[in-house]
Amino acid sequence: MEVSKRTITRIELTEAIRREAGLSRHKASALLESFIEEVSEILVSNGRFLCTNFGTFIVQHKKTRMARNPNTGAPAVVTARNVVTFKASNKLKKRVSKTDADYVFFHP
Repeated sequence: MEVSKRTITRIELTEAIRREAGLSRHKASALLESFIEEVSEILVSNGRFLCTNFGTFIVQHKKTRMARNPNTGAPAVVTARNVVTFKASNKLKKRVSKTDADYVFFHP
């Protein structure tokens, strides 16, 4: 299986949910929006979201550090911040590394 460089949009994902679940476009869109909002709230309040067989989203704190401006080479301070990272489950890693077309996640 050749990996596509194309990005799947929210509209395309909504359409896939609509087809698979047999929902109206409005309900599929509301479902996706609700899911995104819920995961965002979980990350803000808890800092960790585990989706079995898919992966884990984790909020990590990055400390203030010194860096360099790549254009000028001048030192620059990168302020402390929280970032979201994703760690894929072993099942997802195996599925992505397969060459069989049966393992494609999304068919546009």
